[in-house]
Amino acid sequence: MARACDGDMNAILGELQAAFIYFLMGQDFNSFEHWKQLLVMLCKCESAADTHTQFMMELVDVVLHQLKHVPIEMFDETLIEKNLVYQSLKVCISYFITI
Repeated sequence: MARACDGDMNAILGELQAAFIYFLMGQDFNSFEHWKQLLVMLCKCESAADTHTQFMMELVDVVLHQLKHVPIEMFDETLIEKNLVYQSLKVCISYFITI
């Protein structure tokens, strides 16, 4: 993960934030898909919980702040079990519970 951004882990968070802002402000579906793919990829990176703990905690913090701006309908109880963002965050947070 660090190699992909030349060691600058904040660049990954910046990319995630930029995609979210483009989606939110511009209602751009491609930006939402990019944000979602980044989030899923980062959340599935189990080894990062051990090797980049601070980054992963910052990731969770950033995403929690972002989710405050997402319509509540995205997390409707009938859809939540199929919601890829929810499932990915659940996995990501579970890494910290096991540490």
